[in-house]
Amino acid sequence: MNARTSAFLRSGILGAILVLGASSSTSAAQIVGGVRIIDRSVEEGLELCVVNTNLAAITLTITVKPDNARTDHPMPMIVSVPGPGTHPFTRLRPIQTDSDFGYRVRYDWLFGAREATHDSAHIYQLPFASGRQFEVVQGFHGSFTHGGNDDFAVDFGMPEGTPIHAAREGVVEIVVDRFDKGGLDPNLRDSVNFVLVRQADGTYAEYVHLRRKGAKVKPGQAVKAGDLIGLSGNTGYTRGPHLHFAVFRAIDGQRRETFPMRFRSRENPAAEPIEGTAYTAP
Repeated sequence: MNARTSAFLRSGILGAILVLGASSSTSAAQIVGGVRIIDRSVEEGLELCVVNTNLAAITLTITVKPDNARTDHPMPMIVSVPGPGTHPFTRLRPIQTDSDFGYRVRYDWLFGAREATHDSAHIYQLPFASGRQFEVVQGFHGSFTHGGNDDFAVDFGMPEGTPIHAAREGVVEIVVDRFDKGGLDPNLRDSVNFVLVRQADGTYAEYVHLRRKGAKVKPGQAVKAGDLIGLSGNTGYTRGPHLHFAVFRAIDGQRRETFPMRFRSRENPAAEPIEGTAYTAP
């Protein structure tokens, strides 16, 4: 579900009126929240800032429309924020200093950093325990949901409660495990449990559709490949129990790039997953 709202602020010699909103373009952003735009007074105007309360990096597309003012940067802007904090991105200066000035702002955001570069030489572990075998029920460019922002995602069909293990080392930065419903209702896109792990190259790995209360990690926790992440489930928009796995970086506030990955299995030491094929973890 996409929110479509905007913000309006008027600030000047007659005081200030503020109404704020945001447009979040991905389910993960909708579910977690924790992002807003604020302003603060500086010499000759206002400084506009992104406030991120999440541990994870985010990327935004921001459009500021000034009223009797100008910004320091052309719009729209694409801004990447590395983690929690208040991050300035432009300044607003009045044109006629003896009159009110203000702005409208619209922003979309999603998790991930633009600057990340995926290590294509890395061979991932299968995200389940040694000796377990599961089939790829939807592969790269899958016709059900693997297009656009999920081009290179992979779904492993598995029973609910299957232990999920880290496919690569990194740091856990987002954990959601409060939802308990799943099915083919599109409204359930915003009711999915997942874990995001920031990897050494700056990309994120996502482990999605986990069981309610199934996360076995916490934000800020370092994990090694093979460490237990959580338990699989059937939450969110889904046609059956499975694990959705993808590696990505942000492009802007609405789009992300997923990367093809290769897994090590008993069947093949380094192969891209193929839909309809079962793989056994070494």
